[in-house]
Amino acid sequence: MPPQAGFSLVPLLLGLLVGTGAIPAGSASRIAQTPAPEVSPETTPDAAPELPSESSPDLPPDLPPDDPQAQASVSGAVVSLQRSALPPNAILSVQLLDLTRASASTVVLAEQTIRTNGRQMPLNFEILYDPALIQDNHRYAVRARVLINGAIALASPQTYPVITGGNPSRVEVRVEPAR
Repeated sequence: MPPQAGFSLVPLLLGLLVGTGAIPAGSASRIAQTPAPEVSPETTPDAAPELPSESSPDLPPDLPPDDPQAQASVSGAVVSLQRSALPPNAILSVQLLDLTRASASTVVLAEQTIRTNGRQMPLNFEILYDPALIQDNHRYAVRARVLINGAIALASPQTYPVITGGNPSRVEVRVEPAR
């Protein structure tokens, strides 16, 4: 319940605080002389803050930025028929590609880079992407590469179709020695 006009709790509260030693007596007169802020219906604690009416331009208007539905994923495992072990500094790079335009360069929609830290194949991956970028009439695929000391040591010899055209969102990607 808000205080009524003409009634101030400041002197009462200051008296209690000075009496308990919570504030020095000399500070009480300075605090008492500080004008209280005006309270209006717009500034009461119960009033909800105004939120911008426009949503983020990067997301569809019906998905707030923290919504887990604002991201989708392609996942799977990268496997190799090679029996040699990966060194601890090997890096796995898995990319989600838009292959629709045959004459243009391949568009990388999303990528996951994983430091293997000594882990061996199969290596699991999950590439997060914005579902607003996906169009039903486009072709999407995944490819993988393993880099050692910055050079491509293993690569997928083909791309693996995903997402549209009845293709899955989980795939096994085979890599072999780079040529």
